[in-house]
Amino acid sequence: SDMKTWLPVDLIIKKLVDEWKLKDMYITSKISPSSLWAVPLNKARVKQVIQQHIDNCGGKIWTLHMHMIPPTYTAEDITIVLDAIKEQVALWNVKTMWMSNCSLWQLQWALNKWYPIKVIQVEWSPYYRDEQLREFCKQQGIIVQVYAPFGGDRDHDQKLMDYDKANPIDNALIKDIATKLWKTPHQVILRRLIQQWVVPLPQSNNDVHQKQNEDVYDRSLSDEDMR
Repeated sequence: SDMKTWLPVDLIIKKLVDEWKLKDMYITSKISPSSLWAVPLNKARVKQVIQQHIDNCGGKIWTLHMHMIPPTYTAEDITIVLDAIKEQVALWNVKTMWMSNCSLWQLQWALNKWYPIKVIQVEWSPYYRDEQLREFCKQQGIIVQVYAPFGGDRDHDQKLMDYDKANPIDNALIKDIATKLWKTPHQVILRRLIQQWVVPLPQSNNDVHQKQNEDVYDRSLSDEDMR
């Protein structure tokens, strides 16, 4: 859950914890820079936000915290945020440290400073991806989660390959592979990510699409299809 929606989600979690007598609950929480509303950025505010989240839930959960790392964050900014989360890990309030929307240099810097990053979450689609970042994470044993696998709708000025405003679902090559495998273009995109050891996070409120998103394990893409 994102910090912007924490309170209503937290109250639901607290109700479930109380009603079901749960001793432990693991959820993933994301702190966006706008949530901190502190200029300059400071560790006290980050700690306050995390503690507020835990208290809202009744203080009975361990959270897996990630922090969105915008390109404008300096090494000092990253230190402030990750130091605060690392302290919560030491207190067993936070189970693991994640980074979201980070660049390769930001992740490398964090690891060089001995921050135990286990997972990163980034936007990723056929037209918007960072293969260097993925390969680095593979070497380091870091899990890569990706959102918007079917294409986002935001403008980017990144140096990433093949990015434009086209819809990857309409890509002729992806359509050809889908026809050959008796799958949909969406399923081909998800299968490609899985074969790259990337965890896709497709989002849909449609029951049919949700089932299709799960039905991607009975076919494999060839080496040629993966290029």
